[in-house]
Amino acid sequence: MSKTPQTNKDWLKEIKAALEAAWLVIKENEEEAEGESDLSERLFVAAPVLAMKHRNIDFKKRNDVVPAVFTSISEMLEDHPEVKTRSNRVFVHAYLDTHLYLKLLKKSKCEGILDYLESKQVIETRGINVG
Repeated sequence: MSKTPQTNKDWLKEIKAALEAAWLVIKENEEEAEGESDLSERLFVAAPVLAMKHRNIDFKKRNDVVPAVFTSISEMLEDHPEVKTRSNRVFVHAYLDTHLYLKLLKKSKCEGILDYLESKQVIETRGINVG
């Protein structure tokens, strides 16, 4: 297992790299999906696999993670539909939810990471309490 970042600065580096990879996939698929809904709203779909890749966890052996994270994100978006257009924020929630589900992070640490990423303008402002 790859070491989980310990500082907010290390999380910033890892999450920026994961976001960049996810946006690259979105951009590569935009041409094929012409006429479909905004693909940026699906950015979060890549988060669990990228998070497990960073931790060297075989996502094929942990097929329970993706449905659990998607359920968590679905509930968040149902409760707070205005967040749906904040693609980077939803991605980061899914990324951190993956770590929560795998018991690699505690909720309080996730909230601190979200606050830090927001202060560094990596994710959109909260506007609501969804942490």
